Amino acid sequence: MNWFILSTARTSTIIIISRILHGFCDSNPQTISSYLSDLTKQDDFAKKMGILHGVGGIGMVSGLIIAFFLSWCGFTNQHMFMVSSSVSFLNGLFVYLFLPESKEMTNSKTKFNWARANPAGSIKFIFKNKKFKPLIVILILDIIGGTCSVVLLQFYLQMKYHFSDTKIYVLLFEASIFQIFSMAVLLKLSIKKRGNKQTLVDAFLAQALFNFLSIVLTDGWMFFLIVPLVYQFVAFSVIQSFFRTLVPKNDQGILFGSLQLTANFANAISKYIYPVGFSYTSKRYHFPEAPFIFATLSSILGFIITSKIDEKDYFKRVRKKETLISF
Repeated sequence: MNWFILSTARTSTIIIISRILHGFCDSNPQTISSYLSDLTKQDDFAKKMGILHGVGGIGMVSGLIIAFFLSWCGFTNQHMFMVSSSVSFLNGLFVYLFLPESKEMTNSKTKFNWARANPAGSIKFIFKNKKFKPLIVILILDIIGGTCSVVLLQFYLQMKYHFSDTKIYVLLFEASIFQIFSMAVLLKLSIKKRGNKQTLVDAFLAQALFNFLSIVLTDGWMFFLIVPLVYQFVAFSVIQSFFRTLVPKNDQGILFGSLQLTANFANAISKYIYPVGFSYTSKRYHFPEAPFIFATLSSILGFIITSKIDEKDYFKRVRKKETLISF
């Protein structure tokens, strides 16, 4: 409905209404995580989430290619939104007709609870367990450290290195392709050889490395940023895996919904602070690198906190440490 309304929008009011509708109904990531949790053993959860991220990368790349082709064929933005609406409807129809329920609903003891089905209830749920608190901080720091590249990279490359739009899109396309073929492999090898905690530590190091290299590298080296750029996205899947061990299966849905709510708050703040800070420091002090310094510090702090948590508190079996470096 969101994309269909956008295809007919002629005023900003209609666009705002469609985005509110989209926000109300955009629970796909949390529902997918909960569904996967019902079907997956603990040791395989992060790896399966990595596969889903890789599949998501295929979808993003495919969408860009299709959009470029349709634009070349003369499709307008309104036409693009109608295509998106049709694809979303067909996807929902496929789920309704062919995707089995992840567990027998007749055996489920969970009842819908309005006290938890709201932001206040989600926040209360997420903070009721002491073991949640360091993970919440780690999740927020991961988003703050990673959002800088997502929000600012295009403008940063244009301002500092005078990259053309074509060169930037090629770089991002290469990153998407690399993500498709590496996400599941990185997670599988890293968790198997290093364990969940060390994989999360590696992800924060990769994130800090990416933010730091964005400050000091020359334009000829920008292609090599793809590796830490991709590896930093491993963190969210592993963080979900840590949380998953702390709640019973019947509460997995509210867990992932609460995590997404927390992530959305951190995302909203980051996506406001970074552009404003980038604009201010660039114009006032000619220092566009400032937001990346802040992001680097957030990544380092996330690395420090992650290093201090005890994996035994979250996983029954902890693999022996090995010296293999996973990136």
